[in-house]
Amino acid sequence: MKDSKQPIVSRIEACTSREAKAREALNILIETSGARGGHLFCLSKGRLLPVASTEPNRSLRELQVTLELMLKREYAGDLVTTALEPATLPPAAMGGPELQDGEPVVLIGNHDGETVVAGVAVLRDPDPARETLPRRVLDELTRALVTVQLADPMVCAS
Repeated sequence: MKDSKQPIVSRIEACTSREAKAREALNILIETSGARGGHLFCLSKGRLLPVASTEPNRSLRELQVTLELMLKREYAGDLVTTALEPATLPPAAMGGPELQDGEPVVLIGNHDGETVVAGVAVLRDPDPARETLPRRVLDELTRALVTVQLADPMVCAS
């Protein structure tokens, strides 16, 4: 297990390949949430792309489509207000049976003075005692995903 006290960006930058960086980002979310597994999708040219999963042989296409629709629905409202308070989306925003075994988490934080979305993770069976992911973790992880060029962030209107 890696040193969880080490800054998030340092943990991700220490990985040598793009795939290893993505796996490390997912591992950080799993460690922080107490989840049993999950999937990480990063934004690239306005689309969510699967970059890491604890179930590498599973097809993530349906889940990808569901998450993209969820993000579009949230952007039609005000993503900043719905995603910043509880770091995860409310149950009403979840779509489709693909999310029954996982909790979607919008990876939103500050980067270069702007609020941006870097992607979405789906965490399987997170610790029910956890109320929300710490804001610091979401900010650092969002910055790290952009810094190591795993995500092409979408700027949120403030």
